[in-house]
Amino acid sequence: SKHLVSCEVIGRDSTGWWQTIRLDKGAEAGVAEGRAVITPDGLIGRTVAVSGRTADVLLLSDPTCRVSVRLVRSGVLGVMEGLGGKPDEQPACRIDFISRTADVQEGDEVVSSGMGGVFPKGLLVGRVVRVEMESSGLYQTAWIDVAAKLGRSEYAFVAATEGDLAAAAKGTTDDMNAPAPIDSHPE
Repeated sequence: SKHLVSCEVIGRDSTGWWQTIRLDKGAEAGVAEGRAVITPDGLIGRTVAVSGRTADVLLLSDPTCRVSVRLVRSGVLGVMEGLGGKPDEQPACRIDFISRTADVQEGDEVVSSGMGGVFPKGLLVGRVVRVEMESSGLYQTAWIDVAAKLGRSEYAFVAATEGDLAAAAKGTTDDMNAPAPIDSHPE
């Protein structure tokens, strides 16, 4: 079962190659890498670098952030990835390689499918704002406006497992007291 660790956003970086925000909680509070990060408006990303007291979150808008998703109305499944625009640019993401016969329409609600293991099932992601048939006619692409304000969230919640919280309580997390690395995304 999942528990939510409440965090404050203490830093943002969308200038470099990565689109991340930094949260004020880390391993000591039960935050682990590869966990879903949500706001009351929906999913914003996943944790990628965690120190004792901070965690960096890769936002949905980052091209390396991939999420297995499902369209609520039709049940169509796909993998969504970021478009690499600024964090509040919409559409922020897209789903490629959707079967040409799949039922996808503007306005369709998009949620996490639970496949792939990182994101729990059923978290609101956003809505389809555009659908286009690929030029060969073999598949469709859907563009997604995300529901949460990626670049302006002040608070967020990290989905923690029982194991994450137990490790924090025991103080057995790695580098518990080590300072956060200056460059959290080494080459």
